[in-house]
Amino acid sequence: MKLKITLLLALLFSITALFSQNPNQTFSAGSYIVNMGDNSSINKGLKPYGFVYALLKNNTPVYWSINSSKTKDGKDFTANGVDYKGGTFIVSAEDAVNSSVSSLISTWKSKGALIVGPMASSFVAPIYTKLTSWPRAILDEDNGSLMLPYYTNAGIPSSSYVTQANPTLLTSCDDVYIMPHADPHDWSSTYITALRNYMNNGGSLWASCHAVSALDMITPNPFNFLTTNGLVPFKDHNNKISTTGTFNPSNHADPIMQFIGNPTPSFQNGSERIYLPKVSSSWRSNATVALYENNYTDAKTGITYNTAANSAALIAYGPTYGDTSKGMVMYEAAHQYNYEDDYNTTASEIAAERAFFNFLLLRGVEKQIVITLATNFPTSLTPEQSYPLSASITGNNGTVTYEWSAIGGGTFSSTS
Repeated sequence: MKLKITLLLALLFSITALFSQNPNQTFSAGSYIVNMGDNSSINKGLKPYGFVYALLKNNTPVYWSINSSKTKDGKDFTANGVDYKGGTFIVSAEDAVNSSVSSLISTWKSKGALIVGPMASSFVAPIYTKLTSWPRAILDEDNGSLMLPYYTNAGIPSSSYVTQANPTLLTSCDDVYIMPHADPHDWSSTYITALRNYMNNGGSLWASCHAVSALDMITPNPFNFLTTNGLVPFKDHNNKISTTGTFNPSNHADPIMQFIGNPTPSFQNGSERIYLPKVSSSWRSNATVALYENNYTDAKTGITYNTAANSAALIAYGPTYGDTSKGMVMYEAAHQYNYEDDYNTTASEIAAERAFFNFLLLRGVEKQIVITLATNFPTSLTPEQSYPLSASITGNNGTVTYEWSAIGGGTFSSTS
């Protein structure tokens, strides 16, 4: 894949980073805020993801605000006297003036997303990142259809994913493999090799129900993505969990955990509702167990899981095999979150589905390009002077070509 990056340089102008690492950013009057603090309905809790998808497909960036010091369900920021929480999305005033963006705002407001604005005055918000890319998902042929109601709830079209897939269909253009309730321990060697190659080359995985421990049942060379030596097989442990799973306070501000309420009540179905490391195993040091059963004793294993290393996980995530140069893996308990497909989605089910979509957003962040200007890049340009200009492009984006151009005149020794 080739991407052409055009950097436009104007005389006497200031350079701002295209991918802000600053904790706070000021947004001008006229900006819009998507209120993510209400989980009471599909429209309020999930339609915002459809809105974000529509904006990104319109080449309009979306800012993701997360307060890194907040407690669970705490506020991200306050604007015009209103507290916003739940991992707030923001559309800047500069982008909102585009007529196509205005139309999208009107459309998604009518669908029920809580889009507030235009804001009467400027405000400051902590920004985790600027979203520019939505990932392409590949849904496993075994029960990948369980995910379709979530996409429908959010209003995200089928063009964003591929159904009835298997690992042999994975390519470098596929961003995340989705595998709810599958039997990878029964896969052919061809499937196993294909998934292994995909993950080793930077692919990402979301898995749920007993597909999770089944990955670790593969022999030889099990897929111990997040543990040192595998999980207890789903048939060898109990599935009796509470409806009040415990949140790890260290992870309240993690992007994946940006949802309101507790999803544990929606995990009360399926053949694997909890993930337990084997006696000889533990969670990898850089894996995150963000939601777990506190001081859990399993009736079958007879073991009490009460340490960080052997936590009884409901939601866990981290880099593949603990290698930060590879893609992400996420495990989320239970079989489905629109149980019995009744579409009367409860607040806990919305929370569970939001965790999934937040993982997708995070994968999009991993895949989007980042343009970094050289440290000696000029902040302003004076006529009749020469300047060295360089920038580096990172991200999982293949071959990149450069084209330099100038607004207001100017020539380049090489435009490429």
